[in-house]
Amino acid sequence: MFSCAGHHLKREIEQQNPKVIVPMGAAACRLVDGLDIEKQHGIPMIGTSWWGKTIDTFPTYHPAAGLHATDIMTELLEDFEDLGRFLRGELTAPVDEYPDPDYRLLKGKKQVLSILDQRSIYDIIYVDTEFEPDVSIIVNERWYRDRIYCLSFCFTPGTGYVIKVDDTEGMAAFTEWMMTRHRGQVCYHSAIADMPMLEQVGVTTPIRRVDDTMERSYLLQRTPQGLKALAYRLAGMHMDDFLDVVTPYAVDLMAEWIINISMDDWPKPAEQMVLDGKTGEYKKYKPQGLNTKIKRLITDFTKNPGHKVFKRVGEWDEEQMLPVIDKYGYIPKPNIKYVPEKHLIRYAARDADATCRVRAMLIKLKRRIRHVA
Repeated sequence: MFSCAGHHLKREIEQQNPKVIVPMGAAACRLVDGLDIEKQHGIPMIGTSWWGKTIDTFPTYHPAAGLHATDIMTELLEDFEDLGRFLRGELTAPVDEYPDPDYRLLKGKKQVLSILDQRSIYDIIYVDTEFEPDVSIIVNERWYRDRIYCLSFCFTPGTGYVIKVDDTEGMAAFTEWMMTRHRGQVCYHSAIADMPMLEQVGVTTPIRRVDDTMERSYLLQRTPQGLKALAYRLAGMHMDDFLDVVTPYAVDLMAEWIINISMDDWPKPAEQMVLDGKTGEYKKYKPQGLNTKIKRLITDFTKNPGHKVFKRVGEWDEEQMLPVIDKYGYIPKPNIKYVPEKHLIRYAARDADATCRVRAMLIKLKRRIRHVA
């Protein structure tokens, strides 16, 4: 498709010199580098480059998508309504109103309370957590598969504060304020994920005081539920993807692990009998050996040490991996704890800030929908 588009569409653009291009569907949107249809559909992209020509672009879902996936029909119809508004000059792209946010790492009781004590105990606090995956922990006789690494919070848009769990004094001050003094709502983006993390440091939230922007978005049925897509669409916020932030700092650990396991000669897997989906008969199948997989992995890892390599190793047969795990431990995973403090602060604090901004926009959107209805 892309070679065809590159041949015909490029020439057509040169001949027609359009003022606006409307790519419909994920395939068409892939012609534009970095265009994420979930995040950017129905939003004008001013000055997009099409083979060197700068043309305003308005990505939308493909009209057939609404027939195959009726859950996006509302968004599809709104895209075309917004396209009309854009062509009439009534619609602009969302703009980040806080391009220079105040994000900080708080250390110790004094710094934590210097922020918390400025607020009314009835103010809404927006909270998010970051965790280390597959690091088992038992707290108050309850087992958690993942361990909290840090939390972030804010009260107003354009701000965000981070506290790391190893800061016992600062974390204790936050926990004490939340549990004994705060009386307002606590807003999460996916409370079902964040609340268990906070329980590990002694913070619990009564259900009657919980607000959840993911739930609000789901109930509207016309906005994405992922925070990054939601924050861009409603507040113009650009947010980094977790793997893009974390993976570069986990590459060395993965490389060391791969080199170590490549030094052993692993047993070849036994032949298996599998059902042929075409003939309906069983046939012999010999799985690829671990030694072959490792050699290919090293070759691919050398060319591109990215997160796809992590994903590929994670998809290897569990039973085949047991002797590797017994000797060398589990496969290293991208982990937030490897990220330098400077990048950690922005990444973690921005989630709480985004939750704050998104909640306000979702409330406005809900009121607008009710008014129209």
